Amino acid sequence: MTNKVGLIQPNENPAIYRGTQNVSGRQWCHSTWQIAARLKAQSSTGRLAVCHDDAFFLVLLAGACLAAGWTFVPISYRWPQAARTTMANQACADYCWPSDAFDESLPALADLIEIDLFDGKRRRNNDESFAAPQAIEADLTLHASVLFTSGSSGQPKAVLHQLQQHWAAADYCNPILQLSANSCWLASLPLFHAAGYSLLIRCLRAGAVIALPPATGALTDLLQQLQQAPITHCSLVATQLQRLLETPKFHADNLTLRHIMLGGGPVSDASIQQASERGFKLYLGYGMTESGAAIALSAVTTKAHIDVTGLDCLRVDSQGQIQLRGAQLACGYLAANGLTPLIDSQGWFATGDVAELSAGKLIIRGRADNQFISGGENIQPEMVEQVLRQHTDIEQVLVVAADDREFGKRPVAFVRWHQRMPNLTELQAWLASQLPKFMWPIHWLDWPPEQDSVKPNRQQLAALAAGKILSNCHNASNGAQSERE
Repeated sequence: MTNKVGLIQPNENPAIYRGTQNVSGRQWCHSTWQIAARLKAQSSTGRLAVCHDDAFFLVLLAGACLAAGWTFVPISYRWPQAARTTMANQACADYCWPSDAFDESLPALADLIEIDLFDGKRRRNNDESFAAPQAIEADLTLHASVLFTSGSSGQPKAVLHQLQQHWAAADYCNPILQLSANSCWLASLPLFHAAGYSLLIRCLRAGAVIALPPATGALTDLLQQLQQAPITHCSLVATQLQRLLETPKFHADNLTLRHIMLGGGPVSDASIQQASERGFKLYLGYGMTESGAAIALSAVTTKAHIDVTGLDCLRVDSQGQIQLRGAQLACGYLAANGLTPLIDSQGWFATGDVAELSAGKLIIRGRADNQFISGGENIQPEMVEQVLRQHTDIEQVLVVAADDREFGKRPVAFVRWHQRMPNLTELQAWLASQLPKFMWPIHWLDWPPEQDSVKPNRQQLAALAAGKILSNCHNASNGAQSERE
């Protein structure tokens, strides 16, 4: 019995949309084998650390690693070079690409993507096997990826997955999402996020076309991206959906888009209902890097809950924390001293996420380690954020805890405003109708432009808040203030 699965077929059908450029299955196979040959020339197996802002290169390298039997280790370009190198070493990477993304301690494969995508033959010799490339296959038992957790609550962890674990996730999600060979998915999430890599695997499993966004610094308007190709599916976080809903043109009558997968944090009931009324079918998922992204997924129309009826891979324990098991779970966490398994002796993984489960409906409340106590009251930041996102002037928000002499901890909000911060008195009047006063942010800080809008780092923002409050504590008045810096 073979463990091989087919990934890419060498036909003339579109396989990747890259702006106005269409890449056929044959061209993708050709470039994949070309890069895979260079990897195999270094070693029969290995781990490749990759850092780049162009999704096209990441897709090519991800496919080549699968074909060559290598492990793909994508690392966010938002980290400084020294941190990237540390993470690559944590993942036990053997090589890196490109050379300037990491320091010189890690061997670089500088010429890995010296390819001519539209040349039917191999550039460096006349090997005719590259004129009619074979289909791309990979072994399900391959260590396919090392993906890093966001590090939003601490140091990022290196999570090792076999291909069969990603495949199991695709087999679960694709029928629910109605993803098929006739579909096209906009890869709006970066491949260094589990949600981005799982999107690639779902498309490979279904034979769907992938539409890629432009590189960072190029045109990045999401609505324009949705209009550039016959896109049927996309993944969005709450902030992206909210921005799109502000545009009347974002309507099923104007787009080929029909299916929207939501994740990355709480989504308001109002956004779900509004998008449904515009003709889109929405899906709400729960997952994490350790589960290869979504492990619970259902269609939603009005309420932000996930139907987990009959799902035996998820449970909520007596403390309200989610536990997971099953074929999607990763092999474990990688470190210099080896691999640490995720699961306990009964096969369950404690996620650290807090949720409510009633009558088969799962409502995610947030991370247990994000919760803090203020004057004897428990505050779950994600719950406060969900309420604040309903304010018409707030585009994006994240709440952290700040030390307080009287109450121990108090909430502080980082906000990206649509235009400007409203009058504080008006804001507090609105809060009075939404939240108990102990949950009101006592400081309103501007959203730092360097923060990832998909998975912002709570630990970094908490430290930034502490520094700003310390330097501006003499301005505090009336129990609340705004810092516009």
